[in-house]
Amino acid sequence: MQHPKLNFDEFPKSDFQDWKQSALKTLKETPPDQILKWRPDPQIQADIYYDDNTSRDSRYITSFFQRNPPSPWKLIQSIFAENNHQTNKLAKQALMHGADGITLKLSDDDDITQLLSGVQTEHCLLGFAGTGAESAGYLIKKLSPYEVIQGLRLTGEHEEVHSEHSNLKMGHISDKEFDQHSLVNNTAGIIHKIDQILNLNPTITSLRNLCIHLHLSDDFYVEITRIRSIKFLVASLANIYKIRSGPADIHIHCQPKANDNAEEGTTLLHNTTTGMAAILAGASSIDFVFPHEDPEFAHRIARNIGNLFREESGMLFDSDPIAGSTAIDHLTHLFSQATWKCFQGISVSPTKKENIPSS
Repeated sequence: MQHPKLNFDEFPKSDFQDWKQSALKTLKETPPDQILKWRPDPQIQADIYYDDNTSRDSRYITSFFQRNPPSPWKLIQSIFAENNHQTNKLAKQALMHGADGITLKLSDDDDITQLLSGVQTEHCLLGFAGTGAESAGYLIKKLSPYEVIQGLRLTGEHEEVHSEHSNLKMGHISDKEFDQHSLVNNTAGIIHKIDQILNLNPTITSLRNLCIHLHLSDDFYVEITRIRSIKFLVASLANIYKIRSGPADIHIHCQPKANDNAEEGTTLLHNTTTGMAAILAGASSIDFVFPHEDPEFAHRIARNIGNLFREESGMLFDSDPIAGSTAIDHLTHLFSQATWKCFQGISVSPTKKENIPSS
């Protein structure tokens, strides 16, 4: 059956002046631009009205995400336990009940063989954190050729910058390393560090070893905007350095900010809000967190949040779910431009003179 062509001509078209008159009545003659102010960051003033005219400035953002659709996200589970035996038990439970990968916090004394006993490493993603992460990563690579998230890094290879800057290597970059008071400054710090890595090591030809670890707040639209801006800016940086890596090679790992003192219901809402933002924005992997005194209960609830998103809600996208949202694309435009300007203010590399698309 062929559907009739939809015709919306019967509905009157509105513009900013129509909206402003309606808003004035609702606000009892108070100008809406005096009340409806929103600054997602001190360096960004969001618009109060969006239409086709607004979208003209952000069409390059819309086009970028149309050309680079997201890949299905992975469910990662951090394993926290008192001993190696319990860690191994929880790790196998996670992988048997929906998790695509696990991360383990290691000390120098941990026995990695015992921790991963019975785990089919060729079929999952593994991550390591803590003081024993580096040695464990190299040991595991010798045991089997699988994808390693070493400190949440998604390949077994290790590209280091051979210079006095020993902390500059293509691997795991966390937003906790940078300014926590401004998301624009924080994101500029991430871009600056990646730029340092690429500038100091011209032999790097791929971003596949790069994992950006973000800790998300409840600010739904801001977090969607931040993730999308990072994808756009890192891809722009790769283009400046003539690196043939698309956004699909940039691994963005998201984790809700943990609050051990929050009530269980509040924690569930926080995980749901941040998880939805990460999925819609095109995150590569998500690690849900549910603090609780019973480790098995905590791991099961955290894992099931992700399972509900994937299995019950069907939130696995192979096209951009935000496509067509003028407001989100425009906010991404504002956030990206503010971040690049901030980056240019702190960078000393030649990249600071480059411009990214702006219209």
